[in-house]
Amino acid sequence: MKKLIITSFFLMSLFACDKENTQPDLEYFNNIIAGKTEGIGIKYSEMLTDTLFFYYPSSNTNRYIDINDDGINDFDLKFSGTASPGHGNSNNTILTIGNSFLAIPEFESYIVDTIPINDTIDDKLIWVNDTCILYNYYWEASGNSSNTGLWNDVRNKYIGTKILVEDKALFGWIRVEITSGWNLTLIEYACTVGFELE
Repeated sequence: MKKLIITSFFLMSLFACDKENTQPDLEYFNNIIAGKTEGIGIKYSEMLTDTLFFYYPSSNTNRYIDINDDGINDFDLKFSGTASPGHGNSNNTILTIGNSFLAIPEFESYIVDTIPINDTIDDKLIWVNDTCILYNYYWEASGNSSNTGLWNDVRNKYIGTKILVEDKALFGWIRVEITSGWNLTLIEYACTVGFELE
């Protein structure tokens, strides 16, 4: 009986080791093309126009984005705004969570870049791990106004993203639109993911 138990334990250990050794190594792309939605190594999500609306006199809302669909939020898309008869302001920002990064333009700090469709998103871009401005707008009835950011009334541009998962960089993009500074719409996003070579 003792030999049977030892033999059984040995065989179970052998099969367990063999199973561990047969797990495939995953490959990862070192870039993504802005706007690419399909193909091997791409995880794509369409939001079907998820708009963060402004409701008078004030709004404060957000959407979490788990760009690689691993159950961990990577970005927090935020809209806040206030208005009165004499003035108003809107703030459209995106926050990085954990080991996530946003592409910013050269010579700009904490302003999200507008990446054209079919441009390459990779390590050659400038990356920041912090809250970044999409578009902020302030106005007064007297005629004074100011704005910061590149995303007001922009169509078919992409936010470049990068997340670090273990020792891998996963590149991605997020497409949003901001209408007249007040309505922020999350449209779609995609990210590189690990895949098996055939």
